[in-house]
Amino acid sequence: MRLSLAILFILFGLRFPAAAEPVRVTAASDAVTLKLADGRVVQLDGLIAVDPADDGSRSAADTLAAAALARVIESTVGQSINIEPLTENPDRWDRILADVRTDSSGIWLQQRLLEEELARVGHALLAANSVSK
Repeated sequence: MRLSLAILFILFGLRFPAAAEPVRVTAASDAVTLKLADGRVVQLDGLIAVDPADDGSRSAADTLAAAALARVIESTVGQSINIEPLTENPDRWDRILADVRTDSSGIWLQQRLLEEELARVGHALLAANSVSK
C-alpha cells in the first residue's frame, strides 16, 4: 500500500514534504514574511498579513497589523525556527513558502497568529505559483 502511494505521488509530480531545517531569523517585514540569517526570505504559507489599506477604518487595521508584526518579532526575530518548505523553488519574489515552528517550544507560528486573530487564511501557495518567473 505504501509503495502504491509513493508511486502515485511520483507519477503525479507530488513530493513528500522536506524535513524541517533550523535557521535563525534576523527580521520580519510584516506578520507573514521573515528574513533569515542566510539571506533567504520565508513567507508563512496559508496566511495573508493584515494590510491597513484593507479596512475603511484605518486606525483599526493599523492597530491589528502592528500587533501581528509585534507578535511575529517577539516569537521569531533573533531566535532559531524550523522551516518546512512546501515547494522546491522560491516564488517570483524569491520567497520560500513554508510552515514555521518555533525552535524553542515547537509552536506552529501560523496557528498562533490565527488563534490570536492577527492574520487571515489565504492561498499564498496558489497565488505565488500562478505567475511564472
